[in-house]
Amino acid sequence: GHNVLVRLCTGVDCSQPVDSKLNRECMDDLVAWSNMTDQLFIWDYTVGFGNLHMPFPNTPILKKNIQTFIANKAIGLHEQGDLYNPDVSLQPLKAYLFAKLMWDPSQDQDKLTREFLNGYFGAADSSIYAYIKLLENARAEYGSKLELFAVNAPYITPDVMVEAFGLFDQAEKSVAGSAKLIKRVKLQRMAMEQAWTRFPLKTRADVTNRAGLNERQMVDHYIGLAKETGNIYISEGVMFSWDEFRFSAIGDTEPNTNPPPERVKDLPATSWREVSLARVRLAAPAVATVVDD
Repeated sequence: GHNVLVRLCTGVDCSQPVDSKLNRECMDDLVAWSNMTDQLFIWDYTVGFGNLHMPFPNTPILKKNIQTFIANKAIGLHEQGDLYNPDVSLQPLKAYLFAKLMWDPSQDQDKLTREFLNGYFGAADSSIYAYIKLLENARAEYGSKLELFAVNAPYITPDVMVEAFGLFDQAEKSVAGSAKLIKRVKLQRMAMEQAWTRFPLKTRADVTNRAGLNERQMVDHYIGLAKETGNIYISEGVMFSWDEFRFSAIGDTEPNTNPPPERVKDLPATSWREVSLARVRLAAPAVATVVDD
């Protein structure tokens, strides 16, 4: 009846448009409901719920999906992004694109993207645009899905990550005179830093060397910036445990201001790692104890 609003949730693989073969089941539902009602409302999921800080390069399908919903008589559309974190993983750009394309889906999405990047990132716009295209192309070439609850991004290889960090370095240099724009760039860099923490230790070390990263400094800055800006949720309603984050990333829980131990002080920082044993339970006290050597 006309007093019933049908709400259809997408839940698709976001690497391909909703009308692709990959998302046939959802498209079949959309067509079926479109034929049964004139009161169809779409709830479209557009974010990686598994880890809200990770990259989620679904921008190529945004315009196409909106057009598909309109073609199937949708009278309402909710594009669900990240409700919890205001800045990370290109959320400002996606909010802008949704607002513009829902108003007029015939607009040129690439032109809108460049327009936003120029206004929001200033002179860093070309580097951020190159970063977006790097992610889109890497995912397409790898052929991986963009599943809503995935926690890893296999298309982000060490080579892709090193190139991405280089683009962020360029972006920061290009806006060096503006603290506001530098912060905006660093907030987008967090997605790649989050992806770095998901690599195995050996792969992390390789990327660290090639990209010229300072692991401890990077993690401390990540935590500080997230707290300062309110980007503190790893998933829906679940805040980061920064203690756990530091431990999984660099092996300790507190910022370390102590000098390096004598035996390693002359070695490259990437060739040794300090682990806080306060977080490592080797065995029950009756079985083993830790003593100074």
